[in-house]
Amino acid sequence: MTYSGSVFPIIEANCFLCHTGSTPQGNILLDNYENISAHARIPTGQPGSLYGAVSHASGNSPMPKNGNKLSDCDIRRIKIWIDAGTPDN
Repeated sequence: MTYSGSVFPIIEANCFLCHTGSTPQGNILLDNYENISAHARIPTGQPGSLYGAVSHASGNSPMPKNGNKLSDCDIRRIKIWIDAGTPDN
């Protein structure tokens, strides 16, 4: 599982609309590796947790907002990458 081949395309397709630019929704900017990995390292249940948001975990705002939950496969890809230490690969 790689950031560039697996995780970034999921984030780009599902999160860029609201979480890029000069006024990202919820003040959560997900436009590059540094920002995405920072949110990936926030524990599930804590505000701003990438995994908590996409898995719709208790204590997190479910994302994508007003959209369909990501596929179980995409959520699992993100989780594997996080569990691997969020490598920039």
